[in-house]
Amino acid sequence: MTHIRGIPVTLLILLAILSTGAAFLPKEYLPWALLLLPMIGVIAGTMLPKRVRGKTWGLAVSASTLFTAISMAFQYDWKTGGMQYQIHLPAMPGIPWRLSFGVDQISMMLVLLTASLHPLAVTASLRSIHVRSRQHYAWMNFLLVTMAGTFMATDLLAFYVFFEASLIPLFFIVGMWGGKERKRAASKLFLYTFFGSIFMLVGILYAGNAAGSFDLPTVVHWAQHTASSKERFWVLMGLLAAFGVKTPLFPLHTWLPLAHTEAPTAGSVDLAALVLKLGTYGLLRIALPIGLITTTGQVLF
Repeated sequence: MTHIRGIPVTLLILLAILSTGAAFLPKEYLPWALLLLPMIGVIAGTMLPKRVRGKTWGLAVSASTLFTAISMAFQYDWKTGGMQYQIHLPAMPGIPWRLSFGVDQISMMLVLLTASLHPLAVTASLRSIHVRSRQHYAWMNFLLVTMAGTFMATDLLAFYVFFEASLIPLFFIVGMWGGKERKRAASKLFLYTFFGSIFMLVGILYAGNAAGSFDLPTVVHWAQHTASSKERFWVLMGLLAAFGVKTPLFPLHTWLPLAHTEAPTAGSVDLAALVLKLGTYGLLRIALPIGLITTTGQVLF
C-alpha cells in the first residue's frame, strides 16, 4: 500500500471524500460536519500504527475542517444575518436542557478564524514535534473540536462543556511538549481555569433553572425581564470568574506568561490567537446580555 509520510493514501483519500461531502451537506448539517471531522481525526489519529508520526494526518484533518468552515461561510446569509445553521435536539425528559447549535455573524467569523489559523498552528509543529507526535496531533484536533463547539453552542450547558473541555488538550499540549517548566505551566493553567469555571457552572445552573431552560435566548429573556438586579449581579460574578481567567483580565492573568513561554509553538499559536478568544466571546455573548445590558441597551450596574 502506498504511503505519504507513513499515512496510507487510502486513509487520506477517505478523509478528502468525507471533507468534500461534508462541505456540500444541507446547511443544517454543516455544524455537525465541522465537529465530526476533527473528532474523526482524533479517533483515527490515535489508532494509527506506532511507526507513523501522524504529521500528514494532522495537517490533512485541519485542512478538511477549514474546507467545511469556508463552505459554511459562503452559504451563510450575511445580508440577513442573525442565527443560522440552527440545530435543536429533542429535550431530555425531566431535564430543561437540549443540545443546540447555531451561528450568527460574530460566531461565524470566529469559527472561520479558528478553522483558518489551526492549520497554521499544526504546520508550526511539523519540524518541532518528534516525540509522541500521533498523540500531539490528536490533542490538537480535539482542541479544534472544543473551540468550534464553544463558538457554535446556543445553550449554556453545551457552551460550558465545550468551553471547559478546551482545557484538557491545552493541559496535555503544554505539559507534554512544552519547555523545561512545562509541568508547572500546565498545572497553573489548569488550576486557574478550572476553579474559575466552577463559579460559572454555579451561575449557569442557577440561571437555567430559574429560566426553566438553558437555551441562551430564553436565559437572556429571563435575565432582562424577570430576574432581580441582585440575581443578575451574582450570575454575572460567576460568569466573570471564568471569562476573566480565560481572556485573561487583570489580576487573573498571571497564568498566561508562563503558559506562553513554556508552550510549544503550535500551542502558543492556538493559545494566543484562538483560545483566549473563548473568554472574550463568552463576555460578549453571555455575560453582557445576562448580567449588564437591559432591554433598552443601557448598562444595569
